[in-house]
Amino acid sequence: MDLSTHYTLCIVVDGGRVLLGEKKTGWGQGDWNAFGGRVEAGESNEQAMSRELFEEVGLRAVLYRPCGKIIGDFQPSGEQATVHLYIVSAFAGEPHESDEMRPQWFSADNLPLDRMWKGDRLWFQGVIAGKSVYGHIHYADEREFISSNLTWVDK
Repeated sequence: MDLSTHYTLCIVVDGGRVLLGEKKTGWGQGDWNAFGGRVEAGESNEQAMSRELFEEVGLRAVLYRPCGKIIGDFQPSGEQATVHLYIVSAFAGEPHESDEMRPQWFSADNLPLDRMWKGDRLWFQGVIAGKSVYGHIHYADEREFISSNLTWVDK
C-alpha cells in the first residue's frame, strides 16, 4: 500500500529560459519553485500537472515529458511525498500571477538557486539540461535536507 501523498512538479522551459514562480503562501513561501501540487482522487499525474500549471500560472501544457520521480521523507513528522516531475517545452497562453504564485522568467544559466528548496538544488539543473532523476531526499523540515540518494538517467 502506498502511504505517500502524490504531487506533480512542472518545469516550464522555453529555449534558454525557465519559468519559475515565487510562492506567495504555504510551504516554501518566499521561495522560487516550479509549478505543481497534489494529485487529486481520480486524476492521473498528467491531469494533475496540467491542472496545477493552469491554476498557478494560467498556462496550458502542449508538449511535455516526464523527467523523474523523487520521494521526499520529512522528519520528524514521518510524512512522505512522491513528486512526479515533468518538463513542459511547449505551452499555450501567457504566464500571469495567481493567488499562489508570482511567475518570472529566468535564464537557465542564472537560476535563483539560493531561494529554492535546498533539495531542489541537487537535481533541478540536471533536469533542465535534459536528464531524468529518480530517488529519495530525506528532509529535516521544509527548508533543510538531511541526505539524498538520486539516480540520473540520460534522455
